Amino acid sequence: MKKEAIPDAPVVQLFLLFGNYGVLLILILTSVMWKWSGMASIGAFGTVTIGPIFAGICAFSVHKNRKLTRYHKLTYKLSIGYLGFVLLLVLSSLIYSGTK
Repeated sequence: MKKEAIPDAPVVQLFLLFGNYGVLLILILTSVMWKWSGMASIGAFGTVTIGPIFAGICAFSVHKNRKLTRYHKLTYKLSIGYLGFVLLLVLSSLIYSGTK
């Protein structure tokens, strides 16, 4: 982004999204390959509560500049995608836990 001289580069937003998606990947790998632990539960709680707040802030801050560059567009799409994925995850877990 420095080489391309991007105006108002979304560096902080991309950093927050990188963290969100990183925690999400670690949780998925933990649930598939390893034993679930208390630390994984804390990560899951943060992914469902704090992660969407960060993604919403990122989407809101990049919304007016989303057509400026491809980085802004990608940041906006990743933010909305994270919100949608977490919403889908929470709704599916509520439906699954409700059927006994």
